[in-house]
Amino acid sequence: MEARGTGTATITLGQLGQHAQGSFNVAPATFTVVVTGPSNTAPSTPGAPTASANPTQGGFTLNWAASSDAEGDAFTYTLEGKDSSGMAWAQVAEKISGTSYNFGAGAPAEGTWTYRVKAVETGASSALSSDWSASSTPVVVDRSGPNAPLASAGEPAYVGGDKSWWKDSATVTFSDNGDPSLPDRSSGSGVLRWTEPQTFLAQGLFTALGTATDAAGNESDETVFSGYVDTEAPTVTMSCPTDPVVLGSTSTADWSATDEGGSGVAGTDSGSVAIDTSAIGSHTATLDAGAVRDNVGHESVAATCEYKVVFDFSGFFRPVIDGLNVVKAGSAVPIKFSLHGDQGLDIIAAGSPTFTMTGAAAVKTVTSGQSSLSYDPTTDQYTYVWKTDKAWAGKSGTFTLKLVDGTEHTAQFSFTK
Repeated sequence: MEARGTGTATITLGQLGQHAQGSFNVAPATFTVVVTGPSNTAPSTPGAPTASANPTQGGFTLNWAASSDAEGDAFTYTLEGKDSSGMAWAQVAEKISGTSYNFGAGAPAEGTWTYRVKAVETGASSALSSDWSASSTPVVVDRSGPNAPLASAGEPAYVGGDKSWWKDSATVTFSDNGDPSLPDRSSGSGVLRWTEPQTFLAQGLFTALGTATDAAGNESDETVFSGYVDTEAPTVTMSCPTDPVVLGSTSTADWSATDEGGSGVAGTDSGSVAIDTSAIGSHTATLDAGAVRDNVGHESVAATCEYKVVFDFSGFFRPVIDGLNVVKAGSAVPIKFSLHGDQGLDIIAAGSPTFTMTGAAAVKTVTSGQSSLSYDPTTDQYTYVWKTDKAWAGKSGTFTLKLVDGTEHTAQFSFTK
């Protein structure tokens, strides 16, 4: 007997027996035969899914190692996932023919996802499925930027009002300020990098802008850091007396300081310094370097101004008057004056005194006889005896006494016979 196909069959058998007396029939026997085919097995378990990018903003691909089926039955894959919120496994897709699944842009939702996959036979009879694969490595889906970075330029040299000042330069550095949690309360992808340090060297206001980027490629809002750099020392201006200063007197030179565009002058911004009047001539008044500082610590350079010290000449004494002096031509005229103290006898400039006739050139004066310049400490007066010329009768002119301090003093004369 040949069996074809599978199933159950009933078989009845009869037999003709023989012996010496002849043939006889044996009673028939009936039995049931069950014919079965080979047993069907489930597909093998696929490999754990792996993500094409992790962390990611979404729109990635999951791939897994293929299953196999011993009987060659057709099968597809079913994919499930869950985030970190405590949710149960949920179907992502079924009847996947290949060994990958593509999420579109913006999918899945933000969170930290774990995936698994299984193979399911597609036959019409009782389909078998594999065990679920091992769970994937958690996939962080992050589409939110990190917090704006922290920014610092170190301690300012000076804070005045609403302005912070740095001396000479300011370097602003940015740093990690964290990455907010995802909607499923899992951690974000983490800050990966931030803006490089920025150095400012120019005087005045500076503004640094910085952002942070997380591991998923999201950029934060900008952090704005502003301040002021002071690169210049305060400027000091000196002002000396414009008129000559009398020998031995008390006088000062004034100064003022500004710090234009800078942190401002620390302390007083003006004052005065005593000047030296102990000797005649041109002098320099100095305010020493470092006398003025700005609020970040720059020190001023030395400042100077020029002034002149002269004798304390108080005019001619009689017989010379302040006006027209009428004298006899050829007479000797004592020119008396005081310099308030004995200043020595080298007080008259070379080539002086002179007399300038009206309409003529100046000529050097001469003394009378052996007379020369003298000083009387009792009267505190100098005397210079001027010998006039008889030829000057009827003429007039100007007597000029020039001292070694550069000052000139004059008297007007008219001559008679």
